[in-house]
Amino acid sequence: MRKIFIFIFIYTIYISNALSSLPLPSNFHIGVGNITHFAGEIQTDEEGTKNYFELNPYFNGSIDFYLRIQNLYVSPSLGLTLPLDAKDELITRFDIFFTPYLIYTWRNLSMGVGPGIAVTYYLTDGGTQTLRNGTSSSDFFMPDGSSYTQNITLNLSAKIKVAKIFQPKIETFIYNIWNNKRAVSYVISWDVQL
Repeated sequence: MRKIFIFIFIYTIYISNALSSLPLPSNFHIGVGNITHFAGEIQTDEEGTKNYFELNPYFNGSIDFYLRIQNLYVSPSLGLTLPLDAKDELITRFDIFFTPYLIYTWRNLSMGVGPGIAVTYYLTDGGTQTLRNGTSSSDFFMPDGSSYTQNITLNLSAKIKVAKIFQPKIETFIYNIWNNKRAVSYVISWDVQL
């Protein structure tokens, strides 16, 4: 995991310094939207329905650093979710996402790509939970305390600048990029340029 963090750090430095000297930040953005975790991968009911859209509040912020190459800039982005109950009401989930996007702008469209870090925190109160297990029910142990997962993701974004105060954006976080069992989370948000 340490090698991956070092790679992301070096990637950010390379993009920032190798292409040009890093200027002062030029634009600040904040946004609010919705995230759907692992679209089409999570079963939401006993009939086998999958999740393609969920209501999970998502907040983000970013700073743009324009490079000397026309229409190209680096935009470190930080996103987070509120600590809410997960699919199971006994588990609270909180997510943090960081991506140093390399963004290309063409007219009012901005498209970005970059490696990301996704950290998910889980909080539980412990105890047991009775769940259906085929035609019967079984008790399952619930751990007490907190835990977290870290994932390296490949992130893509697209944003249209309709107006300074209205910039719809979609982001995707692709998990397991070196594996054939990829999962994708996506965000639909509205950014405001400050």
